[in-house]
Amino acid sequence: MKVFFSTLLCSVWVLLCQAQQTEPEWVKGQVHSKDERKALAGVTVKVLPSRDMGATGQDGSFMVRVNSLRDSLQISIVGYVTVTFVAAYVQKQGKIYLSKKMNYLEEAEVVNTGYESIQTKDLTGAVDVVTKEMLNQQTGLNILDRLNNITPSIRFDNKGIRNGDLQKLNFSVRGLSTINGNLDPLVVLDGFIYEGDIQNIDPNNVESISILKDAAASSIWGARAGNGVIIITSKKGSFQVNQKTKISLSNTFITKDKPDLKQLYEVPNKDFIDVEKMLFDKGYNDPILRFNPYIASTPAVNLFNNRKKGLISASDSAETMDWLLAQDGRQNYMDAFYKTPYSNQLSLNINGGSALNAYGFGVGYTTDLNHLDAKGKKLNIQLSNSFRPVERLQIDLNVQFTDQQSRSGKPEYSRFQYSGNVAPYVFFRDAVGEEIPFDIHYNTSYLNSKFPSPYQDWGYYPLSDYKQDIQYRKLNEWYATTSIRYKLFSFLSANASFQWQHQESNMEHYYGKESYYTRILINKYSTVNKTNGQVKYNVPVGDIRMLNRQSGNSYTARGQLDFNKETGRHRIRGIVGAEVRERTLEGFESSVYGYNKVPLTTIPVDHVTVFSITAPASAGGVIPGQPGLTKTNNRFVSLYSNWNEVFQDKYGLSASFRQDGANIFGANSNDRWSPLWSVGASWQLDKEDFFKANWVDNLKIRTTYGYSGNVDLRKTPYPIAQAGVDLNGTGYPILSIETLNDPSLRWEKVSTLNFGADFSILQNRISGSIDHYIKKGLDLYGLSNYDYTTWGASGTINKNVASMEGRGWDFTINTRNTIGQVAWSTRLLLGLNKNRTTAYYAAPFTGIRSFLGPSGDLYQPVVGRPLHGFSGYTWVGLNEEGMPQGLLNGEASTDYVALNQIGIDQPEGSESIRFVGSSKPQVFGNMINTLTWKGLELAANVSFKGDYYFYRPVTVYTSLFARGDAYPDFEQRWKQTGDEKRTNAPVMVYPHNGNRDTFYRNAAINILKADHLRLEYISLAWQKQSQMGYRKMNIRLFANVSNIGILWTVNKENLDPEFAYRLRPSKTYSIGIQIDY
Repeated sequence: MKVFFSTLLCSVWVLLCQAQQTEPEWVKGQVHSKDERKALAGVTVKVLPSRDMGATGQDGSFMVRVNSLRDSLQISIVGYVTVTFVAAYVQKQGKIYLSKKMNYLEEAEVVNTGYESIQTKDLTGAVDVVTKEMLNQQTGLNILDRLNNITPSIRFDNKGIRNGDLQKLNFSVRGLSTINGNLDPLVVLDGFIYEGDIQNIDPNNVESISILKDAAASSIWGARAGNGVIIITSKKGSFQVNQKTKISLSNTFITKDKPDLKQLYEVPNKDFIDVEKMLFDKGYNDPILRFNPYIASTPAVNLFNNRKKGLISASDSAETMDWLLAQDGRQNYMDAFYKTPYSNQLSLNINGGSALNAYGFGVGYTTDLNHLDAKGKKLNIQLSNSFRPVERLQIDLNVQFTDQQSRSGKPEYSRFQYSGNVAPYVFFRDAVGEEIPFDIHYNTSYLNSKFPSPYQDWGYYPLSDYKQDIQYRKLNEWYATTSIRYKLFSFLSANASFQWQHQESNMEHYYGKESYYTRILINKYSTVNKTNGQVKYNVPVGDIRMLNRQSGNSYTARGQLDFNKETGRHRIRGIVGAEVRERTLEGFESSVYGYNKVPLTTIPVDHVTVFSITAPASAGGVIPGQPGLTKTNNRFVSLYSNWNEVFQDKYGLSASFRQDGANIFGANSNDRWSPLWSVGASWQLDKEDFFKANWVDNLKIRTTYGYSGNVDLRKTPYPIAQAGVDLNGTGYPILSIETLNDPSLRWEKVSTLNFGADFSILQNRISGSIDHYIKKGLDLYGLSNYDYTTWGASGTINKNVASMEGRGWDFTINTRNTIGQVAWSTRLLLGLNKNRTTAYYAAPFTGIRSFLGPSGDLYQPVVGRPLHGFSGYTWVGLNEEGMPQGLLNGEASTDYVALNQIGIDQPEGSESIRFVGSSKPQVFGNMINTLTWKGLELAANVSFKGDYYFYRPVTVYTSLFARGDAYPDFEQRWKQTGDEKRTNAPVMVYPHNGNRDTFYRNAAINILKADHLRLEYISLAWQKQSQMGYRKMNIRLFANVSNIGILWTVNKENLDPEFAYRLRPSKTYSIGIQIDY
């Protein structure tokens, strides 16, 4: 590591000391903001027709070479109106003033697709570009924190990820296009697919993000682009003569409110204990107390049992009960475990260049401490260098290094259950303040008396155990790209590039010998001689160290020809290329016992013998932690081409073709390859002679159609087997077939038809874009019936038998409401997206009853319905006995079995059961208002989600009795005749009626409209430019408050639809400073 840092510092020093290049004849000038009269750095100055380029420095100055003073200079920067002047005019005037565009998701002059950079005026596809200015309106430890709520096509999901194999990013671009395939958009970093953890990317080192949304934009990425493509471009230096080195230093401090557990409903102590007493008196707890007394019960149940057995007096019982009633479990936990969380981000960027060299160097260091004392730190280092040793040759090298380290903290609140039963009165100290064991799995007092020494203490001590139960994680990643570009002719370049990525994650779980886990494991596998009391510890007394190592390597080699030529009234641009890619993932895990750090020793254990376990109950088992190895290898080969032609600066055509091959599909060679293509057209309508609307500055219409793909890298044309050892007597190695194969399995395909328009009117006072799209997922993975008599494990198999369709709109509207000293701009983002399954053949998904209850968060592929939705039983109310009623044959009914059967017999719905609507927002968007005055900028972001429903959790007595789960309707339950007029919560009965509980849980009254407005963030920044020596320095101070909360919701219960009886994200506060020099 020291060598690495020394090499980096030496490289930076050499780059900074390079001589600046000068040329004899140049046009000089300065670029300033027209509104604020301040110098603009980073402005692109392009010479036409030669297309030589330069950029302004920190003081807004530039100098470019021209062949003649009659040449034109095109001057542009994101956020400002592009202008073009004759070079002689610029030479004479000296200063150029640019007017602001209040369009943060800017139609940037150049869009990076990963394979090439294309001028926006030449695009036919749908692309959103997010600039660093807009990213900086938000703060966060990773780039996704800053991407949320600022684009019309991206929707983040506030529900947890259900399947970590298929989804890691928890957001979608234009909704879903697959059912059982990979759900994540493709992430591309600096031109190559990024396979690492996106949290490794330093958000302070990101220059821009491009979101490729339709087929013309994304199909160039082929069989993994069906869910959209996120192109991330890092900050780099630029080629420019007499350019001063730019230094940017920033620091951001972030803190949060502690989570408020009072957002979680818990039954009042007295009511809860009354329920426990009722169940105890009726014998509900007898199976455990009589036959499995070692299993943990709640303190109240233990108290009832001890009093029943006469182990404690009535006065002692009453005293303990009073103490239980006084406990506030949520507050006890917060007092014992919570602390104020905070994070700090430090970032340094240095970049610059000359006519022959461009360089960049970045360092980011992040520290993080959460509310449970879990710690993390991250180091990011980036080095970029580009050389032009001769006029036609350019060599690029980019290296990024990430080092992340983390340490676990205190246990989560959800961990504190009594063998799966929650209670509102949890406590961690006794009446005199001493730490006591928490019966998380076992009845500690029972086991300590039945299995005393030489057994270890059976108790779990949460206030101290986390200090003996620690998980460490260290992750290192190298991401490097290099390319050589040679200009064969003025219109043709050849480019050879290579990418290498290595990521290694080392997880170490350390259990001290006094930890609960270690003590229980030692006890389970101990053998005690009942005659002499001697003990054999099959798991040694000592520490346990679990190791898990995952490493991944990816390689991409690419060869490409770039064509760019203007001839007459035609402008033609194209690429042709081929690439090969390989990704290898390897894993290793094992556990060592009797571990000592100094001296470094361990004690071997027997991982093969099935030991007879007598404590806490009779069983048999193998000591866990035997070594395990995994390895997967994916290889891809791709051929691709993309072409654009613009005629008369008005008419555009585009076409792309790509063919991907991979080793994971098709035992037949024809199935290994996936041809994908797109076509598109655009028309710059405002440039037509017949177009006479002078108030229209820009009007471009466009359309595209084509195919991209999707792939689940877990799929294979071959059967999957699990290697192991036969533990049933032979001890021979075995292969167990886990998954059957389909030799004809193919790639999923996604077709997209897009119609769009880009516009600007009234001297850019109003601008934006509108897109309408139709996406169809074809050959999707789906379960299909299989002759299970040939293989008994399953009656279904994955095949390319499913399909779905999505339709939607993207709207972006930017307005400059006021101009002058006080400038007010508004940005309106609106997305509409609806999907439905069009084909699926598995029997379980044959009707709307698949959407009953809280399962709307799970995908339910029912033909003709959205992939996520809710159905509900028709609700008629409670009868005079407090029993819930449905509608059966036109009458109120409590025949719950018949009501359930109706859902089976009439899968499309009936008077008894109906489909309510989508469980995912079908309309979503944001309104961002920004006020600027002198050096101050105030911005507020309000989000909207609508046209969807959420499930209101209700008390199901089956769950209350079994696990202690309940919700506020419990306090409103029916108790006496007449209550049916004021409540919909049924009477509590014992024994519980499972069919009745299921009907009530799945009733339509529990499905509420979810439309709501939320204040996402407010940001305030102050910026000032000052002179420091012979250079100018920009200072920016900023503050941000995010996760502010709900402003309005349509449901009358005033529940937060995204977090109904769940913990909401904590309000986050950030302050920081940025210095550009």
